[in-house]
Amino acid sequence: MKTKIDAYEVNRRADLLGMLGGAEWKKKATTGGGEWKGPCPFCGGDDRFSVQPYNRPQPRWMCRRCTGGKWQDAIELGRRLWPGLKFPEICERIAGGNLPQRGAGSLRKPEPTPAYSPPPVEWQGLAREAVAECEARLWKPAGQKALDYLRRRGLQDKTIKRFRLGFNPEGRRLAGEYWLDRGITIPCEVAGEMWYLKVRTPYKDPKKKYRLMTGSRPAAIFNADNLGDPLNPALFVEGEFDCMLCHQEILDLVPAATLGSASNRPDLATWGRYLTPHKVLMLAYDTDQAGESGAAALASISDRAALALLPAGEWKDITDYYLAGGNLAEWILPYLNYYAPLEAASAVEAAQLLGGVLVN
Repeated sequence: MKTKIDAYEVNRRADLLGMLGGAEWKKKATTGGGEWKGPCPFCGGDDRFSVQPYNRPQPRWMCRRCTGGKWQDAIELGRRLWPGLKFPEICERIAGGNLPQRGAGSLRKPEPTPAYSPPPVEWQGLAREAVAECEARLWKPAGQKALDYLRRRGLQDKTIKRFRLGFNPEGRRLAGEYWLDRGITIPCEVAGEMWYLKVRTPYKDPKKKYRLMTGSRPAAIFNADNLGDPLNPALFVEGEFDCMLCHQEILDLVPAATLGSASNRPDLATWGRYLTPHKVLMLAYDTDQAGESGAAALASISDRAALALLPAGEWKDITDYYLAGGNLAEWILPYLNYYAPLEAASAVEAAQLLGGVLVN
């Protein structure tokens, strides 16, 4: 019987630290059965490369630059370490000469992938301490410029406090391990779990505008706890600032949430209960290629998804539209009435909110 290399078993048995040279690596966390950090063998960075050699079902590694923060398996590591070798040779070197094989007709039943989970309890504790510290600093003289910036973006003080925004005056490490950039801090906590801590930095480079505290799990739904009754409509926007502004201006009409970035993709095992049951998911993403891609990905999750486009104009997103004088309630109400007609009482309330009258 013809046999083939059992790539799954090669990856499962791999000694990643041995492949990388374990003497240079130090254990930094307990995530995934233990997480080691060290210098990246590809880009040279000394604070962005992580290895989880005892993760199940397979060991894994990633570099925040080389792999974009996405976990990779042992065979992919071998391809990068030994670019001159062919696939069978890479597998044989990883397996130490004892190459696992399977019959041509056999199919291995894949083990289920664990649901996307929040960061470890220790990380969450450090993040909460940072959130409280930065939140207090925002309302002191040292945070005045940051506070002025938030107000210029249309956020009222009650909204700023509701979302626990803060100010971190300089980049620093927490517990000697987790890096927190300088800037305005934006925490994401859902169902009592702290998922990520994002920073709006002062950098002009678009790629550095938003940075995450290391250890964050960013593929989460910001403001998910506020989505309320799943049988009612929900509005999904592209970023946290748009979400907070919608929460402030149109909460009486529709709750708003965001995945935090157009590139984030939610794990339905974890987030499906916040997404799939809604009567309609209205999508108001930025008017660029990334926004279109993000909206399309979210629309693929539910057949109840529908676009809620901003009126034609020179604005890029909801915040731009609002700051240019746009009325968010007037914008969203026609979509609500079209996709999910309001009850009479709600329509009266909506008319009053818009400053108009309801005509029979």
